[in-house]
Amino acid sequence: MKTPERFNRAISALVNAYFTDTLAKGDCNACAVGNIVAAGYGAKVYKDSLGVLRCEVENNKWARFFLTHGKRQVIRSYRELINTPSIIPYFVQLGLENIKITGYSMKELARVEAAFERNTAIHVKDYPTRTKEDISADQYNGLMAVVDVLCKIEGIAEATSYKALFAQAA
Repeated sequence: MKTPERFNRAISALVNAYFTDTLAKGDCNACAVGNIVAAGYGAKVYKDSLGVLRCEVENNKWARFFLTHGKRQVIRSYRELINTPSIIPYFVQLGLENIKITGYSMKELARVEAAFERNTAIHVKDYPTRTKEDISADQYNGLMAVVDVLCKIEGIAEATSYKALFAQAA
């Protein structure tokens, strides 16, 4: 069975983010969904000269539609957002574009977001106080959950070969 392009692009983006330290829990530019959105645009997440994670495009407006905090996930409708006075309509439109560019639906990306955020423990704000090994192990746990979700979405029964892409070279 040939894997869909959106799946290949998502896995490739996540592998790249993991090995280039441009993956971060709690940063909408650089979390699992942020990296998948960036890849949809053909863009990259990177660290600027101060070590702040950024993206070549605006890839974080999807978070207007869904966000995960612990066991709680908030999902908002287009109608709810467009009728919220404090939300700029341009950001709502850009959020929809962020979602559409991935090839995944909002609900599918929300599942990816929940898998990563719920299966990682170290927030980006705590990275300076943690070792690279601790952060990498934590992110690995989140990514394994994300690969499981992406495989379920695509109907791929065996995720092992995709999970192996995240294994550190000895």
